[in-house]
Order: sequence, then C-alpha cells, then structure tokens
Amino acid sequence: MGGHRVKGVNPLRSKALALLALLPLLMLAGFAATVAQPGAFAQATGVENQTPTLPMPRIRLELRRGLVVLSGVVPDAIERDAIWRQAASVYGVDRVIDKIRIESVANPAWLGPAFLPDLRGLAYAVAVLEDASLVVDGVADSARTRDSIVAQLGDFASHHLRVVNRVSLREGISAP
Repeated sequence: MGGHRVKGVNPLRSKALALLALLPLLMLAGFAATVAQPGAFAQATGVENQTPTLPMPRIRLELRRGLVVLSGVVPDAIERDAIWRQAASVYGVDRVIDKIRIESVANPAWLGPAFLPDLRGLAYAVAVLEDASLVVDGVADSARTRDSIVAQLGDFASHHLRVVNRVSLREGISAP
C-alpha cells in the first residue's frame, strides 16, 4: 500500500528542488525581518549577525590661554595629521598639543579638518566633533567675536553637520 512512484521521478530529488525554490523566499523574509526590527532575524533563526559595527570617531579641541589641545580618536594617521595641520595653521605650530589616538573607528564624511572651527578670540572654548554634530562651548570677550563664531558655525551647518552653539559673552559685556 505504499505511495506510487512515477517512473523516472526521484521523490527525494523533487523535495530538494522544492526546498531550493523556497530558499530565496526564506532569505528575503529573514532580510525583511532584520530591516524591520534589528535582531529579529537572530531571534527567529538563532543566527547572530557577524558584521561588527565600528564606533564613530570623536575629535575634541580645547582652547585655553592660547594653547590648543586636540584629543579623541580617528581611524588613521592621514586624518590625524590633517587635523593637526589645520589646527597648527590656525593657532600656530608651537601652540597645538596633539593627543589624538588612532583606533579602529569609522571614517564618515563629516570627519575632517575642514570642520574644526577657528575659536581664536574666545577666552576659553571646547569644540567636540562627534556623530555628525559639532558642539561648541566657550566664552567670548566681545559681541563681535561671538558673532564671528556664530557666522562660522552657520557655515558648518550648511555642510549637513548638526551644530550646537553654546558660546556666551563674558559677564559684564552686553550685546549690541
């Protein structure tokens, strides 16, 4: 009473071909699950995503008493050297201390020396470039200096950087 066989057709081969035909659909479903909800594919299949994500770079420029300290992490010596050269050209070679480390981090389009602001004229300032954002804290000695920084930061915002300006006037100085 077993099943009947059609002459020349291997039932095992037919099942294998049917599974192969379904494989692209299963892969597409798994991809859709990962796009819709990260981790869903791993939960559904028990297979972890083996593609590591790199942390983002970070650059910090601190200006205090005419000295600039650069710190943070970048992906390579090319980026580090370009950032140092830009800072040295603005503040002076003997006024820049480089503490930037090279680590395994991403190299996004927003990383680069062109996005380091010129903070001369501020009594104290810190600029942090991280995750497509530039945050600048500082104290300006005059409204003119503050306005110059504001204009410069506006230029950075036009290059798709999120800019946070926290530059204030020194106490006792009024805005025009």
